[in-house]
Amino acid sequence: MGEEEEKQQQEEMGEEEKQEEEEEMGEEEKQEEEEEEKQDENEEEDREKEEGKKQKKKEDRDDKFTPSVLDVAVLLSLMIGSSAEDSQLYFIDDRYGEEVKLKSAVLLDNVRSVVKQIKAFNKKSAKKEETIFLNRVLNKKSKVDNIIIVTQSWIPLYVEWTTNFYRKEINNKALLINLFLSERYIEKSPDRNLVQLSGFSEQILRFIGERGSSRLLDHVEHLDKVYNIPPPEGAKDPQTTNTVISIPASPKLRWRGVRVFISSTFRDMHAERDILVRSVFPELRRRAAQHCLYLQEVELRWGVTEEESERATELCLSEVCRSQMLVGILGERYGLVPPRPVLPDLPQYSWLSSAPAGLSITEMEIRQFRALYPDTAHQRMFCYFRDPNIIKSVPVAWRADFAPESKEAESKMASLKRSIQARGVKVTESYPCEWGGVIDGKPYLKNLEDFGKAVREDLWAAVVQQFVENVDQAEAASDVMEQEVHQGALQRRFFGRAKLLSGAVEMVEQVQAKGGMMVVEGAPGEGKTVFMAALADALRTGVKSRRNRVCEVIAYSTAASQSARSVENLLRCLVRWLRKMKDAEESPFPLSYKDLLSEFHSSLSDIKKNRPLVLLVDGMDLLQDGRGHLNSDWIPQQLPQGVCLVGSSTSNSALLQILAKKKGTLLFTLGHLTMSDRKEIVREGLDAFGKKLSDSAFNNQLQTLTMKKGAVSPLYLHLACEDLRNFASFDKLKESLHSLPESVSQLVQYSLDRLCSLYRCLLGLRWALAALTVSTTGLRERDLYSVLNTCNDLFSQDGQVTWHEVLCLSRKPKGRIPMATFTCIVQSLQSLIGPSHCHDTDDLLTLNNPEVRRAFEDFLLPAESDRTRAHLMLAAHLWARADSQGTDTFLHSEADSVMHLPSHLIQSDQLEVLHSLLSSYYFLYANVRHGLLHHLLETCRLYDNKQKSSPSSGCQYDLQDCRSFLRRHATVLSSWPALFIQQALNEPPATSAHIWAQGLVGKGGVRVVEQLNRDKQIVQEASELVSTFLSEPTCVVASLDGELMVVGNTQGTLHVINTQTGQEVKSLMSSCDGISSCVFLMDGRLATTSFNGRIEIWDIGNGCRTALIDGHTNAITASDITADRKHLATVSLDFMLKVWSTSRGCEVAAYPSTSPMNCVTFDPECRLLAAGCWNGDVIVWNWLQNKTQTSLSGHQRSVRSLSFSPSSSSSSMLCSGSVSGEVRVWSVPTSTCVGCFQAHCGPTEVLTFLDKGNMLLSAGSDHTLQLWSGGLGRTVAVLKSDEREQEPPVKKLKSVTSETAALCVAVNGDDVAVGYHVDGIKLFSLNSGDEIWASKFVGVSTLCLLWVAVGAKQTAPELLVSAGGDKRLRVWKRKEGEEGTLGGLTEFGMFGVQPGVILALAQNSTYLAAASDTFTIALWLLSSLALDPCVEPQVLLRGHNGGVTCLAFSPDGGALLSGGKDQALMVWDVSSSPAVLSKSLLHSHRDWITGCVWTADCVLSSSNDGRLCLWDLEAGQCLREITWTSPLTSVCCLGQYVIAGCAEGTLHVWNWETSIEICHITAHKQRIHHCAVLPNTVNTEEMSVFTAYDDGTVQLWKPLQVEHFGTFQGHSGAIHGVVRKEGADEFLTVSEDCSLRCWTSTAKSPPSLRGHVTALCFSQRDDLLLAGYASGLLELWQHTTVVGQKQASDGIITAICTMPDDQFAVSYMKLCVDVWKLVWNHQHSTASLVKITTYTVTEPMVRLIYCTILIGVSNTETIHDISCNDKNMWTKTILSWTHSVRILGVIRGDEKSMWLAGEAKGKVMIGFVFAMGPQNDFYSSFGEMTLNEDDKEEAKESLITAVTLDKDSVVCGDMKGNLWFNLPPEVSSWSSRKPAHSDRISVLRVTNSTIISGSYDRTVKMWDRNTKKQVGMFVCSGPVLVVEVNPEKPYEFVCGDGQGKLYFLSWKE
Repeated sequence: MGEEEEKQQQEEMGEEEKQEEEEEMGEEEKQEEEEEEKQDENEEEDREKEEGKKQKKKEDRDDKFTPSVLDVAVLLSLMIGSSAEDSQLYFIDDRYGEEVKLKSAVLLDNVRSVVKQIKAFNKKSAKKEETIFLNRVLNKKSKVDNIIIVTQSWIPLYVEWTTNFYRKEINNKALLINLFLSERYIEKSPDRNLVQLSGFSEQILRFIGERGSSRLLDHVEHLDKVYNIPPPEGAKDPQTTNTVISIPASPKLRWRGVRVFISSTFRDMHAERDILVRSVFPELRRRAAQHCLYLQEVELRWGVTEEESERATELCLSEVCRSQMLVGILGERYGLVPPRPVLPDLPQYSWLSSAPAGLSITEMEIRQFRALYPDTAHQRMFCYFRDPNIIKSVPVAWRADFAPESKEAESKMASLKRSIQARGVKVTESYPCEWGGVIDGKPYLKNLEDFGKAVREDLWAAVVQQFVENVDQAEAASDVMEQEVHQGALQRRFFGRAKLLSGAVEMVEQVQAKGGMMVVEGAPGEGKTVFMAALADALRTGVKSRRNRVCEVIAYSTAASQSARSVENLLRCLVRWLRKMKDAEESPFPLSYKDLLSEFHSSLSDIKKNRPLVLLVDGMDLLQDGRGHLNSDWIPQQLPQGVCLVGSSTSNSALLQILAKKKGTLLFTLGHLTMSDRKEIVREGLDAFGKKLSDSAFNNQLQTLTMKKGAVSPLYLHLACEDLRNFASFDKLKESLHSLPESVSQLVQYSLDRLCSLYRCLLGLRWALAALTVSTTGLRERDLYSVLNTCNDLFSQDGQVTWHEVLCLSRKPKGRIPMATFTCIVQSLQSLIGPSHCHDTDDLLTLNNPEVRRAFEDFLLPAESDRTRAHLMLAAHLWARADSQGTDTFLHSEADSVMHLPSHLIQSDQLEVLHSLLSSYYFLYANVRHGLLHHLLETCRLYDNKQKSSPSSGCQYDLQDCRSFLRRHATVLSSWPALFIQQALNEPPATSAHIWAQGLVGKGGVRVVEQLNRDKQIVQEASELVSTFLSEPTCVVASLDGELMVVGNTQGTLHVINTQTGQEVKSLMSSCDGISSCVFLMDGRLATTSFNGRIEIWDIGNGCRTALIDGHTNAITASDITADRKHLATVSLDFMLKVWSTSRGCEVAAYPSTSPMNCVTFDPECRLLAAGCWNGDVIVWNWLQNKTQTSLSGHQRSVRSLSFSPSSSSSSMLCSGSVSGEVRVWSVPTSTCVGCFQAHCGPTEVLTFLDKGNMLLSAGSDHTLQLWSGGLGRTVAVLKSDEREQEPPVKKLKSVTSETAALCVAVNGDDVAVGYHVDGIKLFSLNSGDEIWASKFVGVSTLCLLWVAVGAKQTAPELLVSAGGDKRLRVWKRKEGEEGTLGGLTEFGMFGVQPGVILALAQNSTYLAAASDTFTIALWLLSSLALDPCVEPQVLLRGHNGGVTCLAFSPDGGALLSGGKDQALMVWDVSSSPAVLSKSLLHSHRDWITGCVWTADCVLSSSNDGRLCLWDLEAGQCLREITWTSPLTSVCCLGQYVIAGCAEGTLHVWNWETSIEICHITAHKQRIHHCAVLPNTVNTEEMSVFTAYDDGTVQLWKPLQVEHFGTFQGHSGAIHGVVRKEGADEFLTVSEDCSLRCWTSTAKSPPSLRGHVTALCFSQRDDLLLAGYASGLLELWQHTTVVGQKQASDGIITAICTMPDDQFAVSYMKLCVDVWKLVWNHQHSTASLVKITTYTVTEPMVRLIYCTILIGVSNTETIHDISCNDKNMWTKTILSWTHSVRILGVIRGDEKSMWLAGEAKGKVMIGFVFAMGPQNDFYSSFGEMTLNEDDKEEAKESLITAVTLDKDSVVCGDMKGNLWFNLPPEVSSWSSRKPAHSDRISVLRVTNSTIISGSYDRTVKMWDRNTKKQVGMFVCSGPVLVVEVNPEKPYEFVCGDGQGKLYFLSWKE
């Protein structure tokens, strides 16, 4: 039974028992029980009701304190907003949006108010429909870094579409964060700048806690690590890729040598060797030169007899070891068998010990080569067996030279041939030949053409395989092998110094314990290189360790080869070794220096600690970057525990001095050799060759040598042993020892003397060695061989050699020195200057040791003429090598030859030759090809300094033209050298550059893109593009001497640029996270700040980081330096402002702020620091006294930029710029804002003063620079008698009369009356700037003017009263001109009773007052004056003892203030009748009183004593005075400001309440006679002041505003940094567009009114193009000429399409589409556009196309029939792609169809529309398909930005500049993405043969449609925005850029 059934049964039984009991119970009991139960039930109900009430109250109380999801969302949003620098908060639903208004500074209070706003918003949004709200917020004018959407579970489609569109089309760097408050599934997105977080968690709080870190955008891929977000299942680690690849890449500068050894017998092979040397190898060298290869044949048989060769066996075998290929030529002779040679005990000769005796030299050479390349000999060796039948045709007399020497020899030769064939070597058997006779006593064969061809083709095929293909892999492997071989050779040379080695091992182990660095130092020649190799071996084996500790050792030496000095080569080797140690999975090897450095540092930090690691770098002070500059930025700042870096350096190197100061670095000094070490070195060195010196007591030869003065140096002992081994005989050993010189220098000269004596037959040897001596980088062996041959030929000529003779012999020497002889000379030289241990043919014979070089110079260059001749020889050789064909075209030149040739020409005084060279475009092209543009420009400067006389006129081209061409195109040529010919061709037709390029293009073989409208573009460039960068620059700074600029970028690279040439000379990699700012310190040091809070100090000259300081805990945003460069200030997002000592690198002061800070600057006295904060405040801090001076509040948004004025007159003035674009001018002493203006429509990023503070430059995120006056005071208008002498003003009021002094000015509305000295009155219109009227009376000075209102009800004055030198007052009234125009004034009356000159006028409501020079003041009733101007005055006031100069009525009109020449001020009570004197202030000033002012707030007077006094008239006291250095001539007042003019021509504005000067305007160079405030000014900031000058000029000023001088446009991104050029009117800027530009501040170029190009459209005929611009301008072009213009709109033109009947449809951002018709003039030379139709649309159209109907695509990607009516709109609209697919291309199919190409969620979408005319609906004619990429991971890497198609071909481009194609016939099969541009691909076009791509990197590139290879390129001035192909000429196309320029380009195959 189940449990449920059992339970049910029990319940039934219980009920039955209960029923029986009830029946037995009595009725009474039942009733009582029922009553009790009812009572209990009632009580229970009451209790339940009470408990319910309590529960309800509790729930209500809990709900009140429990936040809802809405509350959480609002709180989170407000927290995010408060954490950002600048934020805007919006409510958004599907259709409507509204900005949130915060009402409190308290966060929780705002939460409540925002919740209420949301409820009100929901009611409003239900009523309103507004679909473009977000478009207004997120547009091109607003740069938003972070878009954060807080929602519960979903995001509306419209919001998602708009935000994604903004990030893809406008700001691809914007970070989008979706915060879903409820848990939900989040689909993984391929977008790296999209973060989606679900559920409220601690991670979200941490996320918003990162205060506005802009670097978050650069590290989105690491957010999972930062916020502990686990990776999704199956996710792979992101791979770092380097997409910055330039196509085409510049050619490699490193030439490589390939040595081919020719092995043959002697007597019978003269003809074969000659054909190889004279025919085969010259052709091979020509072929190889195109691949930067030099083929050198090693032919030791030439010029040597067979008997002589017996002594050269060792020489032959050593040369075989240095060769990479071998050609063996075998006949029937076996050859001479020499005795077994005695060879050094080296690995390459180990085969000889097991070889049989009796080998010929030829067989030994072949065996040696096989031993050298045991695995690849069959690929490198080629043998040729002569036809044995030739012996029969050889005459008997010569047959012995061809026949076998003996039967044994015949057998050996047969055995040798069989051995060669058995090893797989390619053999050419029985090559034909015939007897050719005897020439010069030697037997020769002929008809060897087949032999020569076979050798040539075999060798070339092998060269291509071995040295052309797979070059990178081969080079990388050879670099590592080179180091390993070199280390082995060095270790065998180490003797002695055992104790020193043990000490070094012990020190390494000590450093390893904590991780650090040890530097081995020593003088040149002290054996550092060998010691480092021995140290590496000791550490690897542990033999010198006391604890037998064995280390992992990586050893590298810069002495291994010339290329080993490359820091990039070092990093490649280190990374390969570290990868090998870790046995990590093989990943793509880093290509760029930055990636190499990054992997090196990360690999070190990952080293396991169980086995210590030692890195040894020998010669670390010699490491150079790719440009040949010292570099040590690779040295890690911190090494992990167990890792030790050991480097060697010369004792006096700058790097050593820097490293010695570094914490954790230990120095280890080698010092001199001890006696025991010397003896061991000598013994072991000689013992290796079986020789020794006696050390017996009676004949201690060893002591004789070791006691020499120079024996303390290993170099000396090495040279001495080499000399003894090679030249000393046993019987004369004692004499040889005593004759050895005492020093290294003397010993080297001793050896050189013997070398020249030994080869005295070589007459030119000394000259050749002299050429080697003057060569700065040394000579390769082949070069020395060529120079020696030339010198030998020249030495035999008598007299002075000429340049022409030397050059001819260098190209074709007459004679040739035997190779065997030359090899012996080289070996002797190598014993002096150091041998080549790795036998790399690229190694140079170079004099590295300073003492050895001095010895060479002393011996070979005793006179200056010797030095000059040596330079001449070397210059001729370099010219011949650079121009191997002798045509002066330099087409296959080596970089070294081209680079050093000009220097040697200068030093050989061949200036005329150099002039011709620098005037050759071929030579310029060669320099540019090899990346030597900077060196070339420096050479031109050097030539200018050297040249003293005018150059010869017989040169090919003018030098100035060439230099101008280089300067103008330097930026393009340095980035794309291959465009040299193209840039020259696109020069104007008459220029030398164009003529040269035209000649090359005309010959064919050169493909260029020609700009057809180059001569039409006459618009002057506003700026010069100096340089471009691969990463966004953040700052720019100039060195103290102005020679260098440094640009820092977001990736941590420092670009060092030469200011004169504009070329980058060095780049350094920071170890920090991007550079935020940099400043130069003293001694060429540079301080940089980073986004991770660190400060780095750099020695720029030596490329070395000298200090790394953990300065802040968050991003450092800015820095500044004091004038003495001793203190550095930094501000950070960590709220701290700090000051650092630059000498000690320590903090000296700190200031904690309440807000993060953006900018900082020192005042000119370096006493105050100003810092701009996120909260809008500017902190002014006295850092020396550590107290806050003030906090300047006024900006409503974050402050981005600051600058103190350097002007001495306004050093207390500070300018600040904010995120809103506002700039405020502050008076720091008064802590007041004295000026404010809108500088930019986005953030003001930079402020800096130019021209010693006279001009202020502002730079903004709106891509513009604005030039303002350096102080307050803006000229509004100028009135001047003589217009021709006036500088261009803002507005000029015209006048035609002669120049006289302007004495006074009076203003009434638009009328400005000016009184002149002896020239009467003139009336001007203030608005129009025209002179209205001039008085006809002359000869009278008008000293004062006053507009008078005579009636109480009169609103404006109608009369003008003038007075002056004629002692009369004149009354003027208006007169009407013709047809109602203002005709000027007419004299209404003249009166006066005062006998003196009238000096001042004033009025109140009752009186007109006139002050006279006769001490009196006359009062006239205004009421009488209006009726009869000739009435007598009411009263004459007398009291002054001098002329009365000024008058002022009190504000109520009851009192009159007067001042005079008697220095007294008097107050007259004019309310009484008659007026009486009420107060007399005698001696108020020390000189004449010149002006007085009486306002409601103050009473002021000015005087010739330079004082301005503020008076308390009732007390008769001076309250305050302001003193100036020159007389004050006039005064006026408005509010708290008092304005005074002075005798020196300056206008001053003071705050009379504080006596602080607000501004000081250098208004004029001459005296100001009068200043007056423009009446009826309400806002004091709008105050206008008139000033009258001694030269007749009257100016109207805005004293509290700055003057705008000009706008500079040229950048296409926000401007991040500005730096001034010292000593020039130029400044440089860096921008977000990755460019550096140079501007001239004096160039007043007008701003571009067109804006960027937005649309292009070709007509179907007549070769017409219509272009649209952002300004709304339409421009019509025909055949590259503008034929018409039309201002179609005041907004952006978005699209243009052609229509039938010469019509064009044009759309705008406003809601309409216009149709324009083309109308030509009679001559058909110009055309006009006439609007014939306007269509109203509901959304802005961004694409237009005509296919029987006019079709438009809106900004929501909805497709419309533009001409349809509203009734049938749904049938004329396609909504399939609305808000889902971003349409990137509209391609016309035929007359009735079109294709659409777009992108949706990383996938390519193709659409098709078929239109059948306006009568038919087309909503159902839309079809679509999705094209999926094969590689899903690759598709996630970057957003698609451009798509186009043609037939079955689809081409795509993305944000990173990648290009990829589908692979027809499979439409959805794709090629991989390949980097084509360095920035976003903006447009793609396809023709029948070509693909055209345009990019934001300013380039347009052409690609072959079949091969997909690049075939052309053109560089524009700005980002390429639109490209359109000419339908009539598909090889011509037009592109428009962000600078508003059009380029008509022609591309012909």
